[in-house]
Amino acid sequence: MQHKGIDSLVLEVVYVEEGDLSDIEVVGQNGIDISLVSEYSKNILRQIAKNSNYTRVVISSTARTPRRQAEVMYNNIVNKGMQEQRRTYKQPGQRVLDVYETQKKAGKNKDEIIQAMTNKINELGASSVSTHCADFNVVNVVDIPHSSLGKNKEKFKNEAIKLLSKINVLDENNCYHIVIHQQN
Repeated sequence: MQHKGIDSLVLEVVYVEEGDLSDIEVVGQNGIDISLVSEYSKNILRQIAKNSNYTRVVISSTARTPRRQAEVMYNNIVNKGMQEQRRTYKQPGQRVLDVYETQKKAGKNKDEIIQAMTNKINELGASSVSTHCADFNVVNVVDIPHSSLGKNKEKFKNEAIKLLSKINVLDENNCYHIVIHQQN
């Protein structure tokens, strides 16, 4: 995602796989489809897990359509509050949040609001609102929920920051939002 007030961490370290990673599982939470996450990205996640003493990485979200992005934004507003979402998104996302507020004040229902938000995301360019909507051949974006990591979640985050090249690691909405640039 594009984030307001949060500096992304971009590291210029060469990733080299260390040892056997076959015992580290990468799965989608509640059966979400992670087929668009490349093997390259999965191996990076496995290495982070191994280095931080985890045997499993759970992905709660990855590539999204503009409609899915609007649904996620809507649900995050309802469940976590507008203030938290205002802190999360940069200007294009702010404009989508504005649409929510305008539609809500006009008495629109959930489906109408999500459709209006989707229209705004498409108008602005989906990847400018969220990296979850970026071309997955260029960049893989995954959310790793804090709840899947337990009390040692900071170690996972620190290993991600320490290990990877060209990666953004953000802590938002109760997950680590990780952007992994693909090797092309």
